[in-house]
Amino acid sequence: AASDVYKRQVLSFLGAFFVMSFGVLAGAMREAFFLRFFNASAVPYVSYAGIALALPAVWIFSRQVARRSPHVVVRAVIGLSAAGLLAIYGTTMSGIEIVSDRVLAVVFYLWTMVATLLLTSGFWIVASEIFAVREAKRLFGLISAGGALGTLFTGVSASALLTVIRPVHTLPILVLILALGLVVFELLPRHRMHPVGGTASEFRESAISGLQHIARSRHLRLLAGIVLLTSAASYIVSWQLQDAIQVSAETGVVAEGLTGLPAQEEVTRRIGIFMGAFRGWTGGLAFLIQVLLASRILAGAGVAWSLAVLPLSLILGSTGMLILPGLLMATLVRGADNTLGKSLY
Repeated sequence: AASDVYKRQVLSFLGAFFVMSFGVLAGAMREAFFLRFFNASAVPYVSYAGIALALPAVWIFSRQVARRSPHVVVRAVIGLSAAGLLAIYGTTMSGIEIVSDRVLAVVFYLWTMVATLLLTSGFWIVASEIFAVREAKRLFGLISAGGALGTLFTGVSASALLTVIRPVHTLPILVLILALGLVVFELLPRHRMHPVGGTASEFRESAISGLQHIARSRHLRLLAGIVLLTSAASYIVSWQLQDAIQVSAETGVVAEGLTGLPAQEEVTRRIGIFMGAFRGWTGGLAFLIQVLLASRILAGAGVAWSLAVLPLSLILGSTGMLILPGLLMATLVRGADNTLGKSLY
């Protein structure tokens, strides 16, 4: 019935909104907390650690989705994510140094990195289960708009929020976003969600078969190469931006004469404000590019030249970084990567 489709559409729109809201706020704050205690040169290492944790987490997640309803698996992911955040927040606010704040910053970084990955994957698995293929082709663009709205709203709101609350108090807000997302998931029609099915050996054979297809196909190898190289470039410009904002924040704090704990708190606040606004506005711009320009560029220039826009912008921007390094150029380069990578690319 039309009313049933409308209900699923609205709930999926809200689901995308809350998933992306969580990702934006968690991403901004994990960078802010980490850069409070560590130099930006350490970011690649914690990123590698996050990837190392994400691989087995994704494997377990995929196995569970194959055996159980996606609704049950996503509910468990939300519950575990919220429980971990509450544990970190409670440890921080207890006043008892069970573990150092440096360790908690690393734990928060890794926890939110893996949680965001699983929540995003889980959301789209659920969305693909509750819509027929014809419905998905028609509605997924609008559902994605919910995610873009969540990115813009939360990123901009975080910047304003951090001017009035301590950065650590964003953790209960993250839990609240997860709770609202859980309410949306609970309202989705469960009768449409079923496990994919398959034994453990079939699961392994499917993964091996996929790798074999890539190895045999020149086209797939080229696509994999494009993804790997562009991802590598994206990580590098992300690290450049984190280094630039850390230097800028620390310089500003020194200029104000702050030292010790107040200085650390102010560095965290400034980085969180910047990263929240950056993620919000670039997410909004990516949405506009996707809606207004992407189809026209693809139709006029073709796939190859459309794919080339992102690497060309990174080449030009990185050349500019060599000539005029600093926060402005780093923001422009990473901004191009963030907007084009989430839209046209």
